[in-house]
Amino acid sequence: MRTIVTKENIEQVKYGMPLDQEEELRPGCITWVVVDDRGILGRMTVWPDTGRGAIWWGGNSVWGDWDEDKRVLVLDEDAPDGGRIFIHEDGTEEVTDQPWWGEN
Repeated sequence: MRTIVTKENIEQVKYGMPLDQEEELRPGCITWVVVDDRGILGRMTVWPDTGRGAIWWGGNSVWGDWDEDKRVLVLDEDAPDGGRIFIHEDGTEEVTDQPWWGEN
């Protein structure tokens, strides 16, 4: 279930969030729980006003650019083989050698 952060619910939403996402959370963000391909729970948060997003599977979050049209997080860091890492809104991961759709 997606939660839109408001002034009224921000403290409740922060409960249980990864610290690095919590520190950046503000009204207008959208956050939800995801399950990856292995069944591991995580949290994805999007900052629509900046086009940024983060995914958390434990430890620190991994950050990237959120593509609202494609509903995918394009991670800042590439895969070890140099491919781009895409995290879909449902938490599934895709590694590809194709450029991000937003690149020219």
